[in-house]
Amino acid sequence: MTRVQGIPFEHFLIRLPTHASADHVYTLYQKLLLKTKNALRNANAGSDYNVVLVSEWLLLIPRTSKGHGSFMANAANMVGLIMIKSDVVREEVLKMSLLDTLADLGIRRREISPST
Repeated sequence: MTRVQGIPFEHFLIRLPTHASADHVYTLYQKLLLKTKNALRNANAGSDYNVVLVSEWLLLIPRTSKGHGSFMANAANMVGLIMIKSDVVREEVLKMSLLDTLADLGIRRREISPST
């Protein structure tokens, strides 16, 4: 399991082996889901989380909130692929500190360093 340096919120990432079977991916998902649920429980944060699956990796992000104003905590937004559906949301996003907002939507990490 890997953590990406500089991400200010808890996340659980695992690289997938080349040609991983569906059963193997599901087993890895279950491992990450356990860590995600533990993080949510420890933060008294409910049960919401995002999942991102691509051919190279699987990522789970525990969340404390569904959004901030019109800005939603969907998986794309949480990984930095900001989805803006209106001028109102665009103006809102331009005014916010994006990393701080994402950290508040997820479970803020206490310390951001290569060793955490």
